[in-house]
Amino acid sequence: MMVAGHARLVQRPLFPRYFFAKFIWQKASRFIVSRPQIIGLVHFGELSAVVPQRVIENLIAWSLERDVEIFDPTAHLSPGQRVLITSGPFKGMEAEFISHLNDQKRVALLLDHLQSQARLILDRSHLKSVA
Repeated sequence: MMVAGHARLVQRPLFPRYFFAKFIWQKASRFIVSRPQIIGLVHFGELSAVVPQRVIENLIAWSLERDVEIFDPTAHLSPGQRVLITSGPFKGMEAEFISHLNDQKRVALLLDHLQSQARLILDRSHLKSVA
C-alpha cells in the first residue's frame, strides 16, 4: 500500500466484519438473522453460502499460527457450572461442567444419572449454559 508516497506493508483482516458460525439452518436461522449485530448472511442468489469444514479448520490453524483470537461460546464455562446437552443420546439432560480438554474441541462433564454420577466427554458444540 502506498502511504505518503512510500510503499508500506499494512496488515488487514482476512475477512473484515465476517463472523463464521456453525448452526443448523432450519433450527437457528430466524434467531441468527434477527440479531441486531448481523447485517446479513453471505449468499449466492437464493442459496446461502456454506463454508466446507476443511476450510474452517484451515482458517483456525492459520489463526493459531498468528495468535488470532477465536471466539469460543463455551469459553466462559467454569467448573461446577450447569450446562444443557443439546444433541446426541443425552439431549435435554443437564450436567455439571468439569473442564475443557486439551484438544480444545471437547469438554468433560459430570452427569447425574440413575442415582449415580458418570463422567462424560462431549464435543463443546453440543452444549449450552443453563442460566
